[in-house]
Amino acid sequence: MSSKTSIANAALALLGDDISIISFSDDTKAGKYVSLMYPQALDFVLRTYPWRFALKRWSLPKTTEKPVYGYENVFVYPSECLRVIKVDGNWKFTVEGNRIYSEADTFNFTGIQRITDTAKFDSSFTYALTLYLAAQLCPAITGDISLQKSLMEQYNTYLEQAKTTSSFES
Repeated sequence: MSSKTSIANAALALLGDDISIISFSDDTKAGKYVSLMYPQALDFVLRTYPWRFALKRWSLPKTTEKPVYGYENVFVYPSECLRVIKVDGNWKFTVEGNRIYSEADTFNFTGIQRITDTAKFDSSFTYALTLYLAAQLCPAITGDISLQKSLMEQYNTYLEQAKTTSSFES
């Protein structure tokens, strides 16, 4: 099981130097950038692919709010939901801001939830997050754009491998 700090340190290690942090509140260049970029990297990598550990089913009641046009009902988009993956039924819908518009009376869907507890991450996700975080930290920590490009290529290749592996689990 990895902690946020160990994921950050693994990302920093990919940058080549002996850079590490003790915590996200370290008053160092690495600590400041990790603290800034980790939450964004986490949400990005979660949103990029329907990782099984992050899937959740929601059933939303309609609000009393009425759309100006286009749909019959309005639903409040759950704040912990990063992306709608699959809607139960053949309902058309759209997401605008923190609202979902649809014809459904109850909006049932599977989506990606924001998971911050690293104990719930699977190893494939942890490695993908490590690669992506390293790529995002690279310009600020090393200034090496070619290394950043290489890390992004590794991330994209790894993500494709993870998708293939995951397809066998469905």
